[in-house]
Amino acid sequence: MSGASGEAVTVEASDIPEVVCIGGLVSSHCSRSVDVLLSEEEYEKLTDVLDEVWGEQPGRPILIVAPGLRGFPRFLRVLGELGRNPFLVEVTGTPET
Repeated sequence: MSGASGEAVTVEASDIPEVVCIGGLVSSHCSRSVDVLLSEEEYEKLTDVLDEVWGEQPGRPILIVAPGLRGFPRFLRVLGELGRNPFLVEVTGTPET
């Protein structure tokens, strides 16, 4: 890959987001699929998945793909309360984005 000035740009594996599909979504774009939702009852399960990703590659950004985005702001607060970096987590509604 090359940058705007024509120089080679190195992309580290930790720079590529881990794509975690939740809520039953399945796509070839997802590197992990788990059957949890963005609900308070399942925050702990989802946090465990994120901890697994960060245990393998600390600081790796995570893209959560969910069928609905309701509950995501609360989940970010929970991550912050647990001492995780919620800024390494993003959310989208479709795997193709």
